[in-house]
Amino acid sequence: MEAARGASVLIVEDEHALAIAVGEALTDAGLVVDHARDGEEALARVRQKTYDVLICDLKMPRIDGMTLYRAIAATAPALA
Repeated sequence: MEAARGASVLIVEDEHALAIAVGEALTDAGLVVDHARDGEEALARVRQKTYDVLICDLKMPRIDGMTLYRAIAATAPALA
């Protein structure tokens, strides 16, 4: 299955090197990629911009992945 070129992706990952590697691969595939370092930053970004896909680490400081999912489900159900 081919990704939609220009689709907007938010990577939520506290490990910088991993976020860069995944982001570069997605950018090379034609996607538009943003990065949030933790769940709190991700929530702020989701409130400001519409994303097609969110890729999220589960174990993060401040707000973990499952808590982030529940918050997004309440705020942006289509993204959940």
